Amino acid sequence: STSHDPNDEQPSMAQSSELMALNDALGQLRSRITKLSVSKERYKLKMHQVLAEISKPPSTPVTTNKPLPAKVDASVLEEEVVSLARELEDIVSSMKSEERSRPFVQKDTDAKIEELIRERNTLLSTGVYTVNDFLISEIDKRIKELLG
Repeated sequence: STSHDPNDEQPSMAQSSELMALNDALGQLRSRITKLSVSKERYKLKMHQVLAEISKPPSTPVTTNKPLPAKVDASVLEEEVVSLARELEDIVSSMKSEERSRPFVQKDTDAKIEELIRERNTLLSTGVYTVNDFLISEIDKRIKELLG
């Protein structure tokens, strides 16, 4: 029979500590992966909702007189986004103040505009989208159509 030292099977204190730290890190990574997956699914769902909303036929055609810039500076673009967001928020605020005198259909339109603005701002804040992306331009077109 072989002599068996019980200490041979027990991990050392340093190994135990390292194992605990690795298990903790693994748990944190799993939690982070789960949160990212949930977030990704939420953004995908929102994107599909926005696409469904903007794919509805517009009530009136919208045209713009603004020429497209040949070269866009990122800081200028960022300032324009901030400016447009403020402008849209001002429009929505003024529409809210007049809401009581408007018929129900207009209130529904106001809610759609507000939701589209929030969705646009959320997508832009992720950094995945810019004002030049198709999805953002489609949301902008839909907002302008609704503002009519």
